[in-house]
Amino acid sequence: MKAKYNIEYASIQGAFWMCFCTIIGFCSTYLQAKGYSSTEIGIIMAVGNIMAMILQPVLADFADRFEKCNVLHILLAALSIMLLSSLVGYLTSARGVVLSLCMTVLMAGINTALSMTNSLKFYMERSGHEINFGACRAIGSLAYSILSAVLGILVERVSVDSIMLGTLVISVLFLLLLIMVKVESRRFPKVEVAHTMQTEEGEHTMLSFVKENPKLMMLLVGFAFTYFTHSMITNFPNLVVQNVGGGSEAMGRVMAVMAISELPAMFLYTRISKKIPCGSLLVFSLILFTVKEFAIYLAPTMGMLYVAFALQSLSFALYTPASVHYATLVSHPRDLVKAQTFFIVAMNVAVVFASVIGGIMMDQLGVKTSLFVGVIVSAIGSVIAFFFTDKSAGKMPTP
Repeated sequence: MKAKYNIEYASIQGAFWMCFCTIIGFCSTYLQAKGYSSTEIGIIMAVGNIMAMILQPVLADFADRFEKCNVLHILLAALSIMLLSSLVGYLTSARGVVLSLCMTVLMAGINTALSMTNSLKFYMERSGHEINFGACRAIGSLAYSILSAVLGILVERVSVDSIMLGTLVISVLFLLLLIMVKVESRRFPKVEVAHTMQTEEGEHTMLSFVKENPKLMMLLVGFAFTYFTHSMITNFPNLVVQNVGGGSEAMGRVMAVMAISELPAMFLYTRISKKIPCGSLLVFSLILFTVKEFAIYLAPTMGMLYVAFALQSLSFALYTPASVHYATLVSHPRDLVKAQTFFIVAMNVAVVFASVIGGIMMDQLGVKTSLFVGVIVSAIGSVIAFFFTDKSAGKMPTP
């Protein structure tokens, strides 16, 4: 039975990251082919992320407080809206207000779904079965890597519209998986979230959480700086690849290498975290973000670019499970969704600035100079995170 729930959650992670691949990973490629400039693409990405930043804290607060508005309900609503947007976008398929709105809504939807997909782990564990987040998240990376390679080939050899069609098909798959969990969740124990919080500990809001966790807030500021450059690179991967002479197919391979390199660290995270404290792993991963981005800046050829992107194995791959784990360590059980959401909000803030400023820099300064500025910003973020992370937190006990 435990394997059944892990397989279901791994499938959900796979579906989510395939959606993320088509919407975020190939957004710049898709919109550039439709005639949008890097600055315009950046604005669309930024508006979508701002919408997500507004929605996420509100929805997280509801998810923590009310059983009738839990993470699963929020995900089902987000996927329904994304499905409709991808359908309209696919049928429109031409530069204009409608396509811009569809892409903006897809951006907001997938970013809102990120924190909820991570938090769904805790919801599904109500079944009484523990879920291995690292291994399940690794399936997401595997799905992302396979789809990246396939989409790169389809875009190069068939049509750029393969991207929106892929979003539509995968959104349907994702929605069906969530409906399956919804049906099974009727057997999960009911949790009187709102009653417990209001009668025993008083109403606990987002503002209360911020005031009670100043070190965590500073860590997230550092992470936002570090993630700025990562976002700039992943928002405009086509420009980074074009800078060293590659095309859409090469970009798909680069993204596949980046995603598949995440698998070992994610699969082994539980074992690694029994030997090394979670806080130390988190800091190490953020430092490696800067190292990876510096390597991308230096890469003169496609071969070296593959090697640089493979450093994802020690940066994003470690950061993802470590941040989810760290959030549970530094927050009260009543605030699990809030804590996860703040990590995603910090990511959204970075993406907004990377989308707008990154897009303008790519247009005005060129790829190489933009990457150099990004490396400096990332290094500043790593230093901030180093000083505000509890590096001894979270060494998991050996059974």
